[in-house]
Amino acid sequence: MYIKKFTKTASFIIALLAGSTLTSGAQEINGTWSGLIQVPQVELPLVLHVNGADGAYQATVDSPKQQKFGLPVDTLTFENDQLRFVLVNLRCVYEGKVVQQDSIEGIFTQAGTSIPLNLGKKKD
Repeated sequence: MYIKKFTKTASFIIALLAGSTLTSGAQEINGTWSGLIQVPQVELPLVLHVNGADGAYQATVDSPKQQKFGLPVDTLTFENDQLRFVLVNLRCVYEGKVVQQDSIEGIFTQAGTSIPLNLGKKKD
């Protein structure tokens, strides 16, 4: 009887640990991310605001130095630690990969010109 209880308890603990491992491994993309676009003689801050879950994300972009705020992101996908978002009217695409929990390294492309853009997650 003692062995049966121990086996059930051990199985339950293993299931809990496995579940927490799966959950903690998932990257959270929601929140505010920011980075600097380096162009000759100018640094342009870019801020990405993301909200959503299970592939249904909504996002906006700010370019504070250009006095542009709340620009709607047309599409945003986040799968397998890969982030991609598009602003159709501005002909902008960002593609990046999560390299740490609060850091994404990627490329920002606008009208055919590609520039490295690394994003860091802002603390609330």
